[in-house]
Amino acid sequence: MNKIQYSQYKIWALCIFVFFNLYNTASASELLRMDYYVWERFEAKEKIDAEQIKNVDILFYFRASGPDENGRVYFSDEGISHLKKLKKVINPATKLWFSVSNLSSLKDNPIKMKGFIQSVQLLAETHGFKGLDINWEGQPAEDSVLDYANVVSYISDNIKSEHFGLSISLGSGGHYLDKTVAVKDKIDWANIQLYWSDHNSWSVSTVSKKMQLFIEKGVPTNKLSLGFPTYGMQKMSNYKQGDKHKSYSYMIKNGASIKDNIWLDPKTEINYHYTGIPLLKEKIKYGKDSAYRGIFTWELTMDADYGSKASLIRTIDQQLEYQ
Repeated sequence: MNKIQYSQYKIWALCIFVFFNLYNTASASELLRMDYYVWERFEAKEKIDAEQIKNVDILFYFRASGPDENGRVYFSDEGISHLKKLKKVINPATKLWFSVSNLSSLKDNPIKMKGFIQSVQLLAETHGFKGLDINWEGQPAEDSVLDYANVVSYISDNIKSEHFGLSISLGSGGHYLDKTVAVKDKIDWANIQLYWSDHNSWSVSTVSKKMQLFIEKGVPTNKLSLGFPTYGMQKMSNYKQGDKHKSYSYMIKNGASIKDNIWLDPKTEINYHYTGIPLLKEKIKYGKDSAYRGIFTWELTMDADYGSKASLIRTIDQQLEYQ
């Protein structure tokens, strides 16, 4: 190899090295920005906060009623009316999915399963939904892992495509872990709920350990999304009285600090666990560095005003460099 060839070789090697590192850095930080839109709660507000949802990549419209006695899911007249309002202010780049909850009634019932699929297809065609999220949290005594896997697999085989997505939303361990593993090849990703009880104030270290359980069972990181709370909650193993949870907005207005993760309600002397701004930033960084599929919260209406420094949604947007 002469000097000219050697120089050309070094240039090509450098280009490959730079490209490889840039590619990996980009992929590690490209988190989907997702969120749940509980229309009944927004209906109670005077108007839709377009600023709050302007950067959302996928917005789950929660929730359709049913399944009814024929297995069909649908939106009430009020739900459809609010959907029309939402479409007038939503970012055109945002993809609308809809979310359903308990699907226990579909188990071992081919007629209802067929009715469910037909109704999902009708909702997609009528309202332009681009995907379905299954937020079914049945307990083991009611819905076994096999029951769950059979229903989700049937739905996937009949509606999931290049143009219509499918996700699930479940807790972070136990039978939820087993159910996620059972359907990992049938879904686009799983929204893992890293909230409830004192889970709301989990450290990044604890979150990492919980997510590692899914990875060790064969669920790839790009099929896992991280869910964070916009509310505070009592530690349920110690629950005795009072409200189980308080919205983050309420707590901030009543003295909670954006820098803390536990708030003592001065009126009841009850502790509420939540995710403050510094902890949220750490969790987002962990999500970016670990190349997970995305980030979502539960849920939008409980956050502080988007225009304030206390807003969790605003913090997510800033950390994902939308602002």
